[in-house]
Amino acid sequence: MAAKILTCSSTFRYYLDMRNRILNICIYLLFPLSTLADSLHIPENFDTKSAKVVVVIHGCLQSAEAIAAGSGWNTIADKHNLFIYYPQVPKSSNILDCWSWYNPLNQSAKWGQLKKINTQLDKYLKIFKISKAPVFVTGISAGGAMAAGLLACYPEIYKAGALISSPVYGSAHSIISAQRVLKFGPGPLDTLYRPCSPSEFKGPVMVIHGLADKTVHPSHAKKIVKDFHPQDLVEKKHSSHKNDAHFHVTKFYFNNLKLELPTDFDKMHFKDISKLLIKLKGKKYSLNNIEKILDEVDKIALSKQYEFVNAKISEQIVDKNKLDFVISM
Repeated sequence: MAAKILTCSSTFRYYLDMRNRILNICIYLLFPLSTLADSLHIPENFDTKSAKVVVVIHGCLQSAEAIAAGSGWNTIADKHNLFIYYPQVPKSSNILDCWSWYNPLNQSAKWGQLKKINTQLDKYLKIFKISKAPVFVTGISAGGAMAAGLLACYPEIYKAGALISSPVYGSAHSIISAQRVLKFGPGPLDTLYRPCSPSEFKGPVMVIHGLADKTVHPSHAKKIVKDFHPQDLVEKKHSSHKNDAHFHVTKFYFNNLKLELPTDFDKMHFKDISKLLIKLKGKKYSLNNIEKILDEVDKIALSKQYEFVNAKISEQIVDKNKLDFVISM
């Protein structure tokens, strides 16, 4: 007999007996998704000696039960003796029921949402006496960023991971920078300082990302692969940071800055931005300056009623410490 165990805060519950399985179903009529708790699935004919564990992390506007019901993992679990743990984002995370992957507190093994997931996982492993079972993790979108963080911060615990439409771990450190990297992709300096190093994880990582993704820029996928397989990088640098061997501190400077516009855009509406780009040439690379440029672009777009299609930022390192910077609309 298999049991699907859902720990829910909702007071509305009913139980069905179907094909010798117990289904615990919570009905959410009066309660928002953010009040839910973690969800577990125990497979049919559960064998603790041969069981494997999979952590499945939901995305924004989802819940633990929603991804459990729609992903098909429970069916796979019954066939392959998989114990599934679906973490639920804390109620206080944000109004969209998203994991706050961009918050520096949630990018460390010592505290925050990564710590919460791993602590709860350890608790379940002990309760069900499967502490020695191999553990795998997967996540989608914001949940993918959390899965990547778990692989980077707890490399000794997880055997492999699958990241679906995921932002790069530690590529943003505020809601503002999160919006930028989601829209345009991560720049070369966005991951300079991270509490954990993805390269410490030695297991396989599968990355799935649609090229037409309008929510998480597809360039995140390539960066994730490079994060977890640094041996694929052409250039390898040693640390010059006094306190942490993972950091390499180099000052970068703006080289050529260019704004590329569609032919039906009036260049006169963007003359102030063009002047700013010319002024920045030779100046020290600054994320604050990039934010100012993007803010101005957004203001003009709104005021002139332009529609931006496939907007992106391209940054290319030249002459070791200079950056060519192109905004393409």
